[in-house]
Amino acid sequence: MQSWFTKSFQVTTGWWRRLTPFAKGLLFSLVLHVQVLVVLAMIFSFLLPRNQFETPLVFDFVFAPVDETDNASLEGSHKLHETSAQLPRLPERQHLAAPDISQVVDTPSLARQLAENPSRLPVSIESEPAPPAQPADPLDLSSRFVSEASAPPEETGAQSDNPFTVKTLTPSPLTTAVNRRSIRSAPPVKLALTKRQRRMFRKKFRKWTEDYYKMELPDSVYTWKDHGRTYSARFSRRPARSNTELDEVAVEVATVQNGVELTADLRMRRLAFSNFAQFVDHWDPMVAVHNDELDGRFHANSKINILDRHGVKPRFHGKVTTASFDVSTSGNRPFFDDKAVFLGGLETGVKAIALPRRFSPFLEDTTVTKEQIRAFDDETWITFRRNGTYTWRLKDSESIGTSAIPRTGRAFYLVGARKKKLHIRGVLHGRVLVYSPGKIMIDDDLTYARHPEVSAGSGDFLGIVSDRDIEISHPDITGPGDLNIYASIYAHRRFVVRHLGGTGDDTLVIYGSLTAGSLSATEPRYATRVQFDKRLKTVRPPSFPVSNRYDVTDWEAEWKVKSRRTERE
Repeated sequence: MQSWFTKSFQVTTGWWRRLTPFAKGLLFSLVLHVQVLVVLAMIFSFLLPRNQFETPLVFDFVFAPVDETDNASLEGSHKLHETSAQLPRLPERQHLAAPDISQVVDTPSLARQLAENPSRLPVSIESEPAPPAQPADPLDLSSRFVSEASAPPEETGAQSDNPFTVKTLTPSPLTTAVNRRSIRSAPPVKLALTKRQRRMFRKKFRKWTEDYYKMELPDSVYTWKDHGRTYSARFSRRPARSNTELDEVAVEVATVQNGVELTADLRMRRLAFSNFAQFVDHWDPMVAVHNDELDGRFHANSKINILDRHGVKPRFHGKVTTASFDVSTSGNRPFFDDKAVFLGGLETGVKAIALPRRFSPFLEDTTVTKEQIRAFDDETWITFRRNGTYTWRLKDSESIGTSAIPRTGRAFYLVGARKKKLHIRGVLHGRVLVYSPGKIMIDDDLTYARHPEVSAGSGDFLGIVSDRDIEISHPDITGPGDLNIYASIYAHRRFVVRHLGGTGDDTLVIYGSLTAGSLSATEPRYATRVQFDKRLKTVRPPSFPVSNRYDVTDWEAEWKVKSRRTERE
């Protein structure tokens, strides 16, 4: 005969066997999810701060003048430690003492309350009953001080037998004036943003920097609400004063909290493509970053390829951003060491930055004169000289011309013709932009007469801009060894290194920045080293292309108390 437990077990197992595999899996999944939720709830309850719903303590200071005839009555009372560092010290006779029961205004209602309950101290020096107590707010600065002007005039009469009778004192006009002046002369108060406000502003800043150019916000006010609080942002656009500077936008964010107006300042600067050490619009899937080193900011509008082979890997010293949600690597992605390659950090899934359709260096700049432009109608070879001059030779011509680069500090432009190549090399002394709607060839080293890292006052800038391709010439022209290019390069279609034969011992060194629609491979002819010219953080080569994106350059993440609005104003 079977026991009750045996029968129950058979009934249960029989019910379980009759279930379909799908039903069994569904039931198992439900139980598992419930257990996971319970564990997460327990973890969250342990991590939740205990005091986030506690009302913060706020100490209210009540200032009242001291009566010289009643110094004896102050014996045994509690003294204030030290006057706040934000208020200047008063003369000895007007020094503010701590208020005690003998210095509070006498009213019939307060006297009755004190007689009935001596342990209850008055909370106001006004003759009217105090309003119901409200939860204190750490930002409610209007409640930190009580004006002495609200005290009633002095009264005379016999003292009451009640030991808790309070006495009226008339404030000194001089003391009241000094107190008010001390409060006004206090340094500005700064308050930290809450975590919620920080998250909200990060989202707003990202929206403004990405879409400011199409939000139609110049010199206007933008308002929004977040969790019941109203915020406003006043935008003031500051156009660039020259063709080497960048547009800026000053933003003042404001809100009102508990009658206090809070403001915070923000500054945005428009990004030129020279602000990136390297910028690639479309990464060629047949090209990989291998034995390369980049110092500065890197951005790609597509997925980039990383080749880590035989212990040789690329190194990005600046922050890397890509519009793709991942990077392609030679090895298994879960075992790829991001920190060993992206030393400055990696951010994926950012919004793409579009290249301008065509570069127009002179259409928007009305300050450029004809004396600042030299145009060539045929294929031309240009060589810069250390003394601030340059030579040129046209195709099918043996004559060589020489001209000087203006020393006035103004920009100088060398412009090629469509379908006609420009060849450049030499040592530059000045501010020059080389532009061609066709192809530009780099035949040899391009360096500065005054290296910015050696000469702090170096004003040498070179921009190389092509609507098509920029190429490194044949090894027979460039010669053996490393190739040094000091310039900001912008190849709208492609930056190309041809004739890739070599031992891999030579290096292509770019001191400045490199922007291209796409890149060719450089190995084994060259390993690549891109070193960002730190001057390009705030300035650009003359008329160098700019993007439609802005960047936050100044943000303290603190509220400043602009004004205090109280009921007495």
